Amino acid sequence: MFLSLTGITLSAPPAQANDYYSSITEASAANVDWMSRVPDGTSLSWLSVPGTHDSLALCGERDPKTGKCGGVATSIAQTQENHGFSAKTLTTQYRAGIRALDIRVRLDKGDEGLKFTVHHGSAHQYANFTDVLNVTRDFLRAEPGETVLLHLKAECDGGTFGCEDADGYRTDAWRTSGAYAKDAAAFDSDHFAVWGRQVAQDKSLIREQVARYRPDLLLVGLGFNDMGWFVSDAPGTLAGMKTFVDEARAAKPDVEFALANVPQRERIGGRDDLITKTDTYNRLLADAVPDWDTAASPVKLVDWRGAYDCAPASCPAAYDGLHPDARGEFQIAGAFADTLHEEFGLGTSALTVPAGVPARPGGTPAGVKAASADTGIVVTWDPVFGAFGYEVRSRPAGTTAWSTTRVTANRSDSTWVVDGQRMEYQVRADTGGSGGTWSGTVSATARPKTAAGPVGIVTRPTATGVDLAWGTPTGPHTDTIDRYGVIAYDRDTPGAFIETVGTRGKSLRFDGLKPGHRYTLAVQTWNGAGGGMPALGRPVVVCAGTPSAPTGLKVTSTDATTVRLDWTGSAAAAGYRVWVRNVTGGGPSTADEHVVEETSHGIAFLFPGVWNFEFCVTAVNGALESGKSSCVVAPRPAGS
Repeated sequence: MFLSLTGITLSAPPAQANDYYSSITEASAANVDWMSRVPDGTSLSWLSVPGTHDSLALCGERDPKTGKCGGVATSIAQTQENHGFSAKTLTTQYRAGIRALDIRVRLDKGDEGLKFTVHHGSAHQYANFTDVLNVTRDFLRAEPGETVLLHLKAECDGGTFGCEDADGYRTDAWRTSGAYAKDAAAFDSDHFAVWGRQVAQDKSLIREQVARYRPDLLLVGLGFNDMGWFVSDAPGTLAGMKTFVDEARAAKPDVEFALANVPQRERIGGRDDLITKTDTYNRLLADAVPDWDTAASPVKLVDWRGAYDCAPASCPAAYDGLHPDARGEFQIAGAFADTLHEEFGLGTSALTVPAGVPARPGGTPAGVKAASADTGIVVTWDPVFGAFGYEVRSRPAGTTAWSTTRVTANRSDSTWVVDGQRMEYQVRADTGGSGGTWSGTVSATARPKTAAGPVGIVTRPTATGVDLAWGTPTGPHTDTIDRYGVIAYDRDTPGAFIETVGTRGKSLRFDGLKPGHRYTLAVQTWNGAGGGMPALGRPVVVCAGTPSAPTGLKVTSTDATTVRLDWTGSAAAAGYRVWVRNVTGGGPSTADEHVVEETSHGIAFLFPGVWNFEFCVTAVNGALESGKSSCVVAPRPAGS
């Protein structure tokens, strides 16, 4: 049996590539010394450093006669243009401006002793780590103004298609990268499944695999990534699947197929097209399979979509809205098992998904530590076998409510914390919906060396963005400030990313924003320690003017010292300011710089009683502000 069930990945649309991503030789000759033109005091955290993934992955199979790479193994293993083995490709990358490397090695023991050989999985890349160091040394000698960042990874993790380190020197990477359960019976685990694979890729690879391994039956789960990553639409994905079937038959005319349709996933903002594409493809595939089916080479449909408890509204069978937890894995296996039993006569009965699905093995993170750092607080812990990621919850010491974030590595950084603030942390591993146990509580007191945000931030909407200006920051660590980061967040786009633009000045025009959308704005200082806590400026509505005054203001006295205000919003308003006047004690109506984003607001601690206070509201669009609404005095609650 030959398995071609691929993993599924999708989080957000990919960046749109252009021709300059296709060949490194397109790079400008000026890139060879671009770092020499960056000021020496520039923090790495401020730079976007060009790099390569699996930097020397050039080959899968090399013909010993010609020295050339080829075959399906190369199409899988190669991630870079080949500009020479023995790390010579790095010279071309360096001259094109690449400064961040990803080098993956196997520990090898030969006649000359121990060495690192460069690998991509089990595929040797005809270079040693010594070659990497020599080429890098030669480049830096020629270009002393440059710097190279190098990530060195132990490639051998014991996984399928992986490599093995020299005897007695095996690394412990397998302990955390995942593997088959330790008590699983030995079995032939070879397959052609690759995480994230597309029909567009496999249709040109399958013929050689079938010719080499001569499978009787192909189990195929492909198509989601074609539509999810904009490779093709539903008809295009179906055409790719037909080519896949034809190519497999060309190598073995009597091969049989169990072809799965495509599951839905939990809704992603801005990707309703994926819901429609999935439904359309599944309908087209169901209509096509009977036409593809022959007596010599049967093709049968697997209803993955129907068996897997995952839909746009909710996805209880997944741990992240798409990828299966333990129950979801049983459901997927059940879909294939039903087709294998009912259509191919395999097994005495169909697979029944058990009521009590065993939880994936997990563990409570050990070695949890929290420590103050220049940027805030850093929390670290020992990796947990089989973890997809970790949940880290934090709270100010002395409070009860936790704030939870998710991270993929065994480290979490708390930035934007106040000097002297003591924080508490707990960590648990995410092993796919099994709900791990929280670690014990650790704590640390923040002593950041970052600087506070600037004061006096003024924001003004423009036709395509916003103009900002601000004053000079004061306080500790402001003497090393050398730039600012202007932050914009689109409140009207679900799932929007925070956008940041840097400047060395104290003003900036932030362009390219969406007209009519409301944006939250802030300015962050950057010094030698990194980015400090941002200071908020007034929000804006892009391409809008001064808003009209709010109407319909009502005040409700919830108790003797607390009121709730409600009003009708204004066109072009990015937020509102609430004005308060003590009508008994006299004095003017005042408002601070706090901007309310909604059309309601509560105010407490109004002494000696709410009936002594008058309230008004203005609408703001950055520095543009309406006149006051009609003002109201809070009624005196009964019994007050």
